[in-house]
Amino acid sequence: MKLTPRQHEIWQFLKSEEIDNKKLGDYYLGTLYALQNHENPDKHAQAANSLVEILENLYKTHPDAIEKQSYKDTLENINKSLAKKNRCELTKGELLEILDEIEKHVAEGNRMPSRAKQMVMMFGEGADHKLWRKLEEIKHHHQNCNNVDSHLKTLEDMLLEYQDKMTISDQQKIKKLAGSCRYDD
Repeated sequence: MKLTPRQHEIWQFLKSEEIDNKKLGDYYLGTLYALQNHENPDKHAQAANSLVEILENLYKTHPDAIEKQSYKDTLENINKSLAKKNRCELTKGELLEILDEIEKHVAEGNRMPSRAKQMVMMFGEGADHKLWRKLEEIKHHHQNCNNVDSHLKTLEDMLLEYQDKMTISDQQKIKKLAGSCRYDD
């Protein structure tokens, strides 16, 4: 498959060390391949699935990302609290502490930001906050698939802008580090 210069730049960015998830480049190529396969009646849903994977995994690489605590992790933390003492010998105060611990773990486990907030965190206020939801609907065959190409272009624009932000941020960090260095002759 031959990539356009724009597609090649996006593919390089998605498989770069900055992203720290080499599979994102493969997901992007999968999107392009699916859309080019005119004999595949499910190509739009498959392309949308790959784009959703890119968004989900890209969010996880964002410095401000909040990961949802799994149910298993929550139970393990609660069990650790309960294991501190024989359950039959708990005082009312100790039981209240454990209940507070349970409440804390449950609250932490449900603090994942909405898809729209994740889009704002990654791409800024001007991003199409509904894009993720639209792609999810196409992926699950709930929405007309004719606009996947336009959603792909929107995401590509956002990814190029995101790459520029990362580059500018890196340049600012380098300038700050270089400014703090002393050179003795």
